Amino acid sequence: MVLENDLWKFSLKTYAHAQVAEYCLQLQDEFGVNVNLILWCLWLESRSIAISSEDIHQANLAVALWQERITVPLREDRRALKLLVEDCFHYLQLREQVKRLELLSEQYQQFILWRYSASVISSWQAYVKSEMSLYKNSHDEGFHDLSKDKFDQVDAEKSIIWKRPPIALAYFYDLNEKNKRRLLGIKNIITESDINGQ
Repeated sequence: MVLENDLWKFSLKTYAHAQVAEYCLQLQDEFGVNVNLILWCLWLESRSIAISSEDIHQANLAVALWQERITVPLREDRRALKLLVEDCFHYLQLREQVKRLELLSEQYQQFILWRYSASVISSWQAYVKSEMSLYKNSHDEGFHDLSKDKFDQVDAEKSIIWKRPPIALAYFYDLNEKNKRRLLGIKNIITESDINGQ
């Protein structure tokens, strides 16, 4: 199984920014937010994809068991090893191996999310296509691509509210305004760094 994909590449570039890592870890440690879901939402937003609360719920379900049983215990082991002040070669080697396993576990979660993205993107594109068709039919002149500004739209037929991915994630975790701004701050760092332009 090849775990390398566009989401993983995006995440590596994004997380390399110190402030992004800091914000993500604060949200993880203080509110239990899954960093992989943050990065997944930011990746979708960088591609102008909106999502529904059901999309977030399903994405979380897809990775929750792996997160709880594999990733979190590896993270706790790595942090416990970090507290030990041992300077021997075998200790340092063990710590590095646990760190590598944790990273591989994160990568596998992202692979699951990336695979799930196909249905999310397909649903969003179908919605945008139908909206553009309706718009074109009712406004023959001045037709333009609506896909970039369709966030926070309601699909009455399916009772879906499309939201910007970081905002949908903030509602899923019931984050306060300060932490919603934190999520959007990460998005701004990405935009300013032109990570999503690649």
